[in-house]
Amino acid sequence: MGNEARRGLHVGVLIGVSTAAYAATLAGVTTAESTADRALIAARDPIAEAVAAVASDYDALERRLGAASDHYSRIASDYAGLRPAIDDLEATLDTLAATTRRVGASVAQLPARVALPAARSAPGRATAPTTHAVTRASGV
Repeated sequence: MGNEARRGLHVGVLIGVSTAAYAATLAGVTTAESTADRALIAARDPIAEAVAAVASDYDALERRLGAASDHYSRIASDYAGLRPAIDDLEATLDTLAATTRRVGASVAQLPARVALPAARSAPGRATAPTTHAVTRASGV
């Protein structure tokens, strides 16, 4: 075997060793990246939990807001149903106010004092009449 034949063999071995070294380097890089990714995922886990908690709180708030909106709608509907009664009450109060003003005007026209006649004498003491009737009302 000549130098030419050895050279081909050396080139083949060199290519094989280079390929193995490249594969080992890629495996090392992949392991390092995987370790870094695990660390990044672990570091982001509290953030993910916080995002999930915020989303849950948002959903709860949305449900409460929907319930409050429904409650408000029911109250507004009830109030709208009371509106005719409130209008009637206001009309009645207006009538009462007008009557009160008229009574006040009438009272203002009355004299401040009215002279009453003097009492002549006090009546005598009255006694109960005597009775002689007997009843069986008490059952005796």
